[in-house]
Amino acid sequence: MTGVPRTVAGRTAALIALITLVVGAGAGSGIMALLYPAPSTSAIDNASKELVVTATVEERPSRIQYTLAAILTEPTIAAVQQTGGAGAPVQTDPQPGMVAAPTSDGAGADGTSQPVTDDVLRQVVSGRTRQAGDVITHGDLIAEVSGRPVYAMPATMPLYRNLYLGLRGNDVTALQDVLAGAGFFTAKPDGIFNAATLASLTKLYERDGYALPLAGQGQKGLVISETAQLPAAGVTVASACPMGGEPTADVPLVTVIVTPALIQARANLLEAAAFAKGAAVTVRIGPDEPLTSVVSGVSDFKEADSSGPAGFDVTIATPVDIDLSGSAGMPILVTESGDIPTALSVPAAAIRQSADGVTSLVWVAAAGAAKGGGENGAGTGAGGGTGAGGGTGAGGGWREVPVTVTGQVSGWAMLAPTADLAPGTLVLVSGDQSIRGVDGDE
Repeated sequence: MTGVPRTVAGRTAALIALITLVVGAGAGSGIMALLYPAPSTSAIDNASKELVVTATVEERPSRIQYTLAAILTEPTIAAVQQTGGAGAPVQTDPQPGMVAAPTSDGAGADGTSQPVTDDVLRQVVSGRTRQAGDVITHGDLIAEVSGRPVYAMPATMPLYRNLYLGLRGNDVTALQDVLAGAGFFTAKPDGIFNAATLASLTKLYERDGYALPLAGQGQKGLVISETAQLPAAGVTVASACPMGGEPTADVPLVTVIVTPALIQARANLLEAAAFAKGAAVTVRIGPDEPLTSVVSGVSDFKEADSSGPAGFDVTIATPVDIDLSGSAGMPILVTESGDIPTALSVPAAAIRQSADGVTSLVWVAAAGAAKGGGENGAGTGAGGGTGAGGGTGAGGGWREVPVTVTGQVSGWAMLAPTADLAPGTLVLVSGDQSIRGVDGDE
């Protein structure tokens, strides 16, 4: 057998080795490619594109809800005592069914003609007590002290003497005014204690079950020790001397609230309209639950001073459920409760300026664009152009809509009403503005 030349055999072996090497390298590269694929460049490609951010027109509150920091003013309390002090003996004619006590001259066993002298040893509340919260006014019975009534009279009434038939003066006029207010005196007050005045005073006493006392010279009338002067009409009782108690300087017959506890705050020019008199508010004291109340008064405008900045002093009616004893020093917040007006709103970033630099405008999706879902939301624009955050732009173009900006709240621009905008209208916040077609035309 003829052998293959050595040179040919060597070359063949080398060729086979080379082919094996190439095939192996290719297979290795394929395996490596499968194990280690090339990185995607989509993120880089996307980053090079200008994002389109859209939003929809919304109906939003046109301003923030106003809250004022307030302070609590303690109530003003006044003591009410019997006029001229208590303790003066009071004489009355015996009433049917009553037994007269003997007088100093020994008469009066039957009680038909002799006056009764009450030998009062102590002045104590014997009945008709008032309770905290009661409202009393001029002519009302305040209490019964040692068996006799004590009536409320005005603090302005110049009480310095007992009053009976024939007397004249300003004190008589004031008494007639009180009797008129109680519905008993119908004539015109003239300052003369006449028969009509006596009859009216008698009816006042009879209303509460008492006999009219003898006031002087054997005549019936008003005894000043049976009166007490109120600082104002229609005041509320804060405390009262209890039954059996002796009225003293420390424990008055009654104490009344002259001015109630007040909650006060100062509102600036923008806030004032929300806190007009009668406006509903909520009052939060410290961590407690808010209480409902109303604005009871608003002052004239005040310049800035030591009490606060310029504005209007707003007085809030003290809520019924407020705990005055536990409210001292606690922070107080007063918040408006009424509905806040709304306005068409777009993100402030959607507002552009026209070429003249004067007119404000927004870019609105052209006709055929569907309503978007909100800023960076999943809205759908015309033609399906993709926007940021999954939102979509207006592939069909944008058109300019002039707008009037009336304010800005929390990054939203408030707009005056316009026929070109409605809640849900898709607007361009940012992105490619080269597509500026009008009504969808590029």
